[in-house]
Amino acid sequence: MLDSGTKQLVLPKQVREGVMKIAYESPLGGHQGIKTLTRIQQEFAWPGIVVDVKRHCQSCDLCQRTIPKGKVRKVPLGEMPLIDSPFKRVAVDIIGPEVKTKIDIF
Repeated sequence: MLDSGTKQLVLPKQVREGVMKIAYESPLGGHQGIKTLTRIQQEFAWPGIVVDVKRHCQSCDLCQRTIPKGKVRKVPLGEMPLIDSPFKRVAVDIIGPEVKTKIDIF
């Protein structure tokens, strides 16, 4: 909420989109969502500013592709069978080139 002593520049329609883009998408803006409204209102004002900033934030292409949509559920773990004898089940992870050492273990 702004106090009565705050001075704001009332922007014409032609420059509003540019100001929202700079405040939201610039390296200093950081895609902060609706927090962008507070940043813009520190300096500027216009009729319908809340709706315009909210619409701009919701239409950001980068945010639409990277923000998770809804709650992601955890996948339940599967049941592992009980192994009653050694080497009944063997798992091997194979990675990279074979490491050669000078020590012969076997």
